[in-house]
Amino acid sequence: MLKKIIEIGLKKGFNTIEVRGKKVVGLDIEVFGGQIEKVEKSDLNTINIKGLYRGHQASISIEDLDENKIEYYLDELITNASLVTSKEPTVFYKGAKKYHEVELKTSDLANHSIEEKQNLLLDLEALILKGKNASKVETTVYSESFTTFTLINSKGLNLSKTTGSAILYSVGIFDKDGDTQSSLDYKIGFNFADFKIDKLAKTIIKDGNAKLGASQIPTGTYDVVFSNEAFASLVSVFSSIFTSESLVRNITKLKDKVGTTIAASIVNLVDNPFSKHAIVQQAFDNEGYPTRKKNIIEKGVFKGFINNLKFAKMANQKPTGNGFNGISFVQAEVLPGKTSLPNLLKKVNNGVYVTELAGLHASVNPTSGSFQAQTSGFIIKDGKLGQAVRLVVLASNFFDILLNVQELASDGKLTMSDIYSPSVWVGRLPIAGK
Repeated sequence: MLKKIIEIGLKKGFNTIEVRGKKVVGLDIEVFGGQIEKVEKSDLNTINIKGLYRGHQASISIEDLDENKIEYYLDELITNASLVTSKEPTVFYKGAKKYHEVELKTSDLANHSIEEKQNLLLDLEALILKGKNASKVETTVYSESFTTFTLINSKGLNLSKTTGSAILYSVGIFDKDGDTQSSLDYKIGFNFADFKIDKLAKTIIKDGNAKLGASQIPTGTYDVVFSNEAFASLVSVFSSIFTSESLVRNITKLKDKVGTTIAASIVNLVDNPFSKHAIVQQAFDNEGYPTRKKNIIEKGVFKGFINNLKFAKMANQKPTGNGFNGISFVQAEVLPGKTSLPNLLKKVNNGVYVTELAGLHASVNPTSGSFQAQTSGFIIKDGKLGQAVRLVVLASNFFDILLNVQELASDGKLTMSDIYSPSVWVGRLPIAGK
């Protein structure tokens, strides 16, 4: 059917036409209080048609395409193109001679019944409720999604790939002496055996109890260590500064900074589509351009921007294979150090270990690098984690933090932000408390 759309489109006068087909098969399950609250299967088929008509580009998205309406859809696309006034360049890729061979993982999730996945959630909830000071489990969720993506165009491009994974997570509530704290943990997996609920429950119970009795600390300047999750979230919200779109639109401080030092010499940020840490490796982006491993920051030096076809042309750069729903990292990795987290904390001796940065997205200024966030974590006292900390505010600047990194731990982890990161000691930062 996709080829038929292209054939009819060319007959209607399109200079170039491209069709992207996406089939998403998903399953979502939620349990609460020992009961199954939600079981939702989905099977969504969408088609996106992008065409260049008399020098103007337009696109149209269709769910559950009706083959009998192809001409109608293309006529709508012609109408849309006639309304476009933008002079930004239009780029269609003809395909590469060769793409990197990626490791193709075989998932067994489809071989396990919905009942097995329900029981996994029920068992996890029960394990958490047995934990010390556990009062309830707020939510326990299993979600899987697998996408088959097909891309063809009139220049000869014809590619297909399947990506996807599942995530299991739960939030436990813990009470003691009038203090209530929540604790979340998760596991991203590709096979059913990846989901070790005993380990997950143990972490949730341990962290939930550790947070009990949390209090404010006095306002001051503290040595700060970001956990792997917290530092990954920071990199994630500032990821746009590394794109050519931000360069073209003049909304990044990294303009004219390629080849200059923007971070401490021990900082390395890599975009690696073939990483062993990636759930699914990617040989090409959603525009069909080959992906490749790229050093974004190497030994503290900024090596260059990531882009898609459009902004590569606008910035006069070579495409980098990062055309995923705009421009995004394929698999960003902050390379870890060699020091274990416990040994890093001993070096810090006294400070704050930050585990959560709440409200980060609302406070970020990607142009200046400034941000502030309500912060939770733990006191670092005599080289060990001590009392929990909450209701304090950390305000700083991302670019200053990069330059002031003191050490990276060896505890690298693929986080919920889809960024691989270790815990990072960033020197002294101001924290507003009591």
